[in-house]
Amino acid sequence: MKNRIISIITVFLIFLSAFTPAHGASIDFESHTYDNEVAFLRTLGFIDDEIDDNLSTATVSRGEYAAMMVRAVGQEDYAQRGVFEQKFKDVPKSHTYYNYICASVELGLFNGTSNGTFEPNMPVTMNQAITVAVKAINMNAIAEAKGGYPAGYIRVALDNELLENVKQMSDSSDARRADIYVLLYNTLHANIAIYDSISGDDFGFTIYEGKNLLSENHKIYWI
Repeated sequence: MKNRIISIITVFLIFLSAFTPAHGASIDFESHTYDNEVAFLRTLGFIDDEIDDNLSTATVSRGEYAAMMVRAVGQEDYAQRGVFEQKFKDVPKSHTYYNYICASVELGLFNGTSNGTFEPNMPVTMNQAITVAVKAINMNAIAEAKGGYPAGYIRVALDNELLENVKQMSDSSDARRADIYVLLYNTLHANIAIYDSISGDDFGFTIYEGKNLLSENHKIYWI
């Protein structure tokens, strides 16, 4: 109960602080202001404290996005404390996001390329980012049933409002940092799927209203 009260108070304070731009990161990009999303993500530690001011043109590397999504699903400790064997020839153990990349693969969020690389410093594309977000809310089986990558994942993202206020809806080009932040914010607040049974191509699941990554993985509740 104590932890729940602390979490509720924390969210209330974050909500208030969201109206104060952080590190000059305030922008008005195609009529949507991102102050609230940036302040929320930054305060809870989902994104790095130092934020690029030019959110509308800056990109996010695949390694950095892996770190964001590992944090989003509540596996920061797993990534930090885990001892991972090197999985990709282009991700040495000295890489800034080595543990996060390994953890993201172990958690089933990210995949490498067909030639055994991860391309950690390459910008994440919008299609890739959407796919990882859908996996984070445990709806990848639903996405596969709707056509798989990328169309099925885009359909599920649209159905669950992951792309609300996202300007670059979906394509294979590099995702803009502003859209990544909004996608991450929406993913944290989206309802998650809990599977009752999976047998081959058949699966049963329930989507519980109000059960999301914040409540289930971080014990943060909205009131």
